Parts: sequence; C-alpha cells; structure tokens
Amino acid sequence: MNWLGRIVQKEITKDDTVLDVGCGIMQATTESLNSSSGKRKLKDVMAISKDSSGRGTLACRSLLGCDVWRPYLDVSKNFFPVVNLSTSELDRFLDSSFDVVICLDVLEHLEYEKALKTISEMKRIARRKVIVYTPVNIDQPEEQLENSWGMGSNQYQKHLSLISSGVLQGMGFKVSFPEPDRNSFGVFYKDESR
Repeated sequence: MNWLGRIVQKEITKDDTVLDVGCGIMQATTESLNSSSGKRKLKDVMAISKDSSGRGTLACRSLLGCDVWRPYLDVSKNFFPVVNLSTSELDRFLDSSFDVVICLDVLEHLEYEKALKTISEMKRIARRKVIVYTPVNIDQPEEQLENSWGMGSNQYQKHLSLISSGVLQGMGFKVSFPEPDRNSFGVFYKDESR
C-alpha cells in the first residue's frame, strides 16, 4: 500500500469490515503504484494483482469497494470484491453495516451538496468510524482527466468542489494534514469519547 494506505491502516484493525466508497483502483490500499519516474502506471497495478500473497494490502476482515466507473472496477476486482455503485446510491446500505467506511480522494469529484450528503450517508453506514481524505486546494489534474491511470478519459475525475477542513470539523471529524501533500485527513469516530 502507499503512504496514505499506511496512515489509513493505523485506524483499521484486522477484525474490521470496511467499505471503500469511490475505491478507484484501490491505489492507497494496495502496494504503491509509483514507478521510479514518479508516475503511476496501470501495468504496476496489474503486476500487483497477480501477487496473491496479499502483501501490502489493507489488513482487515473484509473490504468491499464501490465505484461508478467500470474500468476502475475491472482493475479493483483483482484485489477485493467490488460493486458498481455511485455515491447517490449509498442508501442501499443498512445503518451500521460496516465497521469502517473510507473515502479517499473522492469528495472533491462531487458537487458540494452531493459531497455533504455522501459524508452523512457514510456516517450512517459506519459502525465505528469514517475516514476521508480530500485536498485542501482545488486544482485540476489535466493528465488524470485525459488519461486516468492509462485507462482513457474519465468524466468523473473532474474536481467539482472543496470540502474544507473546517467543514469536516463541523461535521465531527478530527482532521490532520499528513505529509507529503498535507491534504485533509479526517476521521469521524462514532464513539464520542475519543
């Protein structure tokens, strides 16, 4: 897994059931996808998927990924079970149906009100905690729009909103800004004593 996956792992136990909302190609929860040139390549993902040892993947009891873009799911299914589901369909999950819900680098791709609704739905679905990771500034990674992970143009990659750390804190998240990029890493604990 990459550096973000290692930070997420600190919040997840081997006994947790996890829902990954907007899982993409699960780059944070699998081995690092950074090549020596610093660009992530799909061939690196596929090489990892052939390693059935499970090394470098998120340690939890179970993980279900959901995403709206089929090419991502075609890659992710090599790591974990996945479903084709948009964030507007999260109401299909029962209350407290997963121990932990993660949503990494997704909220910025949603319209603002839809992002807030997604956060509320994740809080409802989670039994123990919700983990989000989102930029502190909006920029538009043109390379990802035109050739997302080497899989062609992806309309869902466009950045549409900014969910600030203040908004996350107002929704009950404890927010930090981990290196190397210092974006917002928020954890919402259902147990108010934390």
